[in-house]
Amino acid sequence: MHSPCYAWHTKASASRTVSNPEVFKPFTPRPPRQSALWIPRTAPRRLARIKPQDARKPCPLATLPAELRIMIYDYILPSTTVRILSPEAERNERTEYLAPCLWPSILRVCRVLRSEFAFQFYTRVNFSAPILSKSNFVVVRRFVARLPVAHRHLLAHNKNFKLRWILPEYLQWGDPQDHSSWVACLRYGNLRSIHKKKHKTHFIAFCRLADWFLWCESMGLADMEWKYEFSFNMECSRDIRGDGIMDFVRDELGAFALPCTQAADITDQQRLVIGKGALRMLDAADHAFAMLQPFGVGMVDVQEWCMRKTRLKRFLENWGLRKSR
Repeated sequence: MHSPCYAWHTKASASRTVSNPEVFKPFTPRPPRQSALWIPRTAPRRLARIKPQDARKPCPLATLPAELRIMIYDYILPSTTVRILSPEAERNERTEYLAPCLWPSILRVCRVLRSEFAFQFYTRVNFSAPILSKSNFVVVRRFVARLPVAHRHLLAHNKNFKLRWILPEYLQWGDPQDHSSWVACLRYGNLRSIHKKKHKTHFIAFCRLADWFLWCESMGLADMEWKYEFSFNMECSRDIRGDGIMDFVRDELGAFALPCTQAADITDQQRLVIGKGALRMLDAADHAFAMLQPFGVGMVDVQEWCMRKTRLKRFLENWGLRKSR
């Protein structure tokens, strides 16, 4: 028996009878291909450049790197809370002191500075807006509607936007006999089909709150963490402050659990969005009530508050996941 031979075959060998002689060719590894995304280390980075309108007068800020410009923006951000006023309050206030804080001039210089400063401004600045009587969220809705779409998405990451409820006189959702109240509820049902006046008031409160939560969803602010605050007038005594928060949870936010609102015309997706927003508002009311306990909550029983809050929270969690029949 011949020993095995591992030498390459010759033309005279019997391997010429193989149908595919390519398999016997030696393998030569190819050098790795250079990736199309590969960039040499010596290549300069592409930074956003600002071209001045007049080349003879260059802007010193434009010659700095973007990292240094962002550090400079920290010195021009408003250090106090930026107030968003109602149209009536703007007429009484001096608007020349409010406009520079609410609409900074640097946002109108050029595209590069606007994109850089807008990120710092709309994600870090503390904003505050009131919730008005009857008009409700019209102040913050008008402000958000005036923002460009890109800045609106930046505002969704702001965790310092406060919405102030002024209790107890601002808990008025409108007269059931008023035509504007009927129009506000038309999206969810016919207000005139409800007989008792108290039930009509609950249905108006439900419709206006639901409209606010759905509006946030349509503007891309569904996941925004609004900070709801419950403030009181200086003339309001400590004894009735707890009563004001209890009335809000029982009569306004608690309208979601009443039978008169269960027949509202909403889809399953809308129910999920509304339930999530109502839970956040309930948590804010619970936090405000907890802050009042060391100073007294008036005639409100703490155990009654905990029981009512727990029941409403459990209902909203199940109501948001309920499927329409």
